Amino acid sequence: VGNKGCRLTGVTATTGSLSIAQITVDRLDFERINNGQLPDAVTLRMQDIVIRNSAVLGPFDVAAEYDLDVRAKVFTLKELTLRGPSFGELTLSGEVEGYSLPDDGGFWPPDEQDTVRLRQFRLRAVDRGFISMLLLGQSSSERDRPRWPDFGVPRPAVEALTAFVQDLPSPRHPITISATPSAPIPLARLDPTDPGLRQAMERLNLVVTY
Repeated sequence: VGNKGCRLTGVTATTGSLSIAQITVDRLDFERINNGQLPDAVTLRMQDIVIRNSAVLGPFDVAAEYDLDVRAKVFTLKELTLRGPSFGELTLSGEVEGYSLPDDGGFWPPDEQDTVRLRQFRLRAVDRGFISMLLLGQSSSERDRPRWPDFGVPRPAVEALTAFVQDLPSPRHPITISATPSAPIPLARLDPTDPGLRQAMERLNLVVTY
């Protein structure tokens, strides 16, 4: 697809457990890839993915697009979407600052964990069973009595989250979770074990709609 992209069709894993009808990639820096580094921008589309293990998952599609402003160290996730008739749709977008791709490959430089700061994020889910599947390991009592207020989550957000969880495995509406902090917040402060978690959550301007 031009000199900065490629398209693959009929991709299968060597074990035969994974198949992808089509992969389209655009905006690639092939020089970085040849040097074992992740590109600083990419647009990815994967169609009709099927995973066959003990059960069959799929078909579903994946779309991803990101940009990294190397000079400003701003990483923008424009879209990360999983979509399929069996589990619905999950879309994530967001932006962080203080981030740069490591020169030796990989995605998350260990020495930058305390310097990366969240500017914004947005998550929207239309559940057709995917989220329910992720929560199968939790008991009904754990789902019915969440401890979100202990972490500084605003009451309106708690009420929306609680309503969504109690409706599982058949949510009546899409759920959207977004955060636009008044000032960027270090991701390290959002670690559940961090003593400053509650104060960080209160600064997130967290909004949940359901």
